[in-house]
Amino acid sequence: MHVSRFSFRAFARSALFSLLAGSAWSLQAQTTEAPPVHPPLNPPANPSVDPAAATPTKMEDVVVIGRSADLVGTADASSEGSVGYVELASRPFLRRGEILEVIPGVVITQHSGGGKANQYFLRGFNLDHGTDFSISVDGMPVNLRSHAHGQGYADLNFIIPEFVQSVDYTKGPFAAEVGDFSAAGAAEFNLFRKLPQNFVTVEAGEHDYGRLAVGDTSLAPDGSATTVGFEATHDNGPWSLAENLRRYSGMVRHLWTGPNDQEFSVTALGYRAEWNST
Repeated sequence: MHVSRFSFRAFARSALFSLLAGSAWSLQAQTTEAPPVHPPLNPPANPSVDPAAATPTKMEDVVVIGRSADLVGTADASSEGSVGYVELASRPFLRRGEILEVIPGVVITQHSGGGKANQYFLRGFNLDHGTDFSISVDGMPVNLRSHAHGQGYADLNFIIPEFVQSVDYTKGPFAAEVGDFSAAGAAEFNLFRKLPQNFVTVEAGEHDYGRLAVGDTSLAPDGSATTVGFEATHDNGPWSLAENLRRYSGMVRHLWTGPNDQEFSVTALGYRAEWNST
């Protein structure tokens, strides 16, 4: 009887262990998450989608013209450079000082009428009418030593934009060769010695704006060239009191070749403006 009891107890323990193990395996099987199902790498084509509609559309070519002048080894710093005629010709200029806006960081404004020098800003600093920005045209200084509006007053209204071949600039007080009024920077306008082509420009706009500009280069048999230009502008501006701006500019340049193929030129510039100050 003792052996039978031991056998019964061993059998009961084995049955209980098997029951618990089976329950744990069944619970684990029920709580285990199924592995994620990934979409096929090549899904079947949707028959409802038109294949022609999925074809990419080819856009028109866009041509961007950049500054092609390579100043590596020529410019002393990245804060100086040159802007050529191609870029200048692609910009509209209502005010003469706006030519300087081709220089990165330069902003031009205007007050008191179209016959007064512009207000210049460079890198966020107010340069007044040119007090801290030196400007020259073919080596001729434009800044006035003294003026009622402050030293360095630089009036660019005498420039005819179509005659500007390039603008060289420097920013910062590092170019000793530009001299006075260059604490913030400097710019030099280079005019055409000979026009690439003769032109007649006629413009008209609102507020009785009108402009006529003419330029011509005549070549002589000896190789010399004479270039003449004239500009007349009228504008009333968007003011209660009509500005009645009348601006006239003229230019004559004679170019000839001397010994050793050296070029010489004599240039005369004229300018007159009358307007009602606003």
